[in-house]
Amino acid sequence: LGIGVTVSALIQVAAPSLLRIMGANNAMVTAGTSYLRIRSLAVPAVLTLMVAQGACLGRQDAKTPLFIFMFAGLLNCIGDLWLVLPQGLSLGLPGAAIATLVSQVLAACIFVGILFHRGHLPRTMYRLRWEDTAPFLNVSGMLLLGSLCRMGVYTLMTVTATSMGMVTIASHQIALQVFWFLTYFVDPLFVAATSFIARDIKKRRNQVARMAWTLISCAIAAGMVLGVSSGGIPLAFGEVFTSDPEIISSLRNVSLLMGVSQLFSSVVLVAEGILIGAGELGYLAKIHCFNFVVLGLYLVAVKVFELGLPGIWGGILINQVLRLLQHFWHVKRQKGTLASALSAA
Repeated sequence: LGIGVTVSALIQVAAPSLLRIMGANNAMVTAGTSYLRIRSLAVPAVLTLMVAQGACLGRQDAKTPLFIFMFAGLLNCIGDLWLVLPQGLSLGLPGAAIATLVSQVLAACIFVGILFHRGHLPRTMYRLRWEDTAPFLNVSGMLLLGSLCRMGVYTLMTVTATSMGMVTIASHQIALQVFWFLTYFVDPLFVAATSFIARDIKKRRNQVARMAWTLISCAIAAGMVLGVSSGGIPLAFGEVFTSDPEIISSLRNVSLLMGVSQLFSSVVLVAEGILIGAGELGYLAKIHCFNFVVLGLYLVAVKVFELGLPGIWGGILINQVLRLLQHFWHVKRQKGTLASALSAA
């Protein structure tokens, strides 16, 4: 909550500046500032949801987060219809932000209430001690660094797309939302990898080896289906997202890159879940930092040589392939617990 309140307060103050840093012009800043400020109010709730979900998944309870997030998603959809569309209150972007804010805050309150009811949270506050928090800070610090660099790559891509004009940024945002939406279908495999690999890595190596290869095989199969879906959606349903023919054409130009990137992303996500379960957090933080620099230089070239949206999505594909090759090489050359377990397969 402390981190969430701090981040929310900073965004309230610096929202216009943050949008300009992202490459937004004056019209985009005017339209986006109110949206960003409203959405930032949900940061404490979002972080609470993430912690509560982790607590449930750590107990191998996937049903509670599923039902709560289904409720939040349904409430968000209803809120969007009522607050955004002309048939409702017609609030536009601020209405969309309010709908998401309300759904996330209510979901966080329900989640916390359930955890209290089950006795998973203390009913009285207690003073934090360094010896209690140090292990969490060590692990979360490496995960946070890796996440910042990983998401930083996508942020740089958005900045690059914004600098290329309205058609490019609109096309990129639609493509990225399709990409991220389909990525969620692989998330259960990622969660299974982090939970079960961590549970069995030291005591049941043979079982870990079978589990790891099964998860990777499932990720490849899922990636093929999702890749076809990701590449096919712009071709078959481009008009669902926009009526602008330029944006539709731009989307279709990157459909193949979207599909192949989705395939590799599915495998990479599960591979990183296995590495997290095996405790390879330091390695993951290092390679994400390295890739942030590499992709940043690549995007500079994309802008200089005016490679457009295909250049940006080429970067997404390069990012996924590079990570997969790095993970393969890391496991192959290491002599640690994970390498021993996989070699036993």
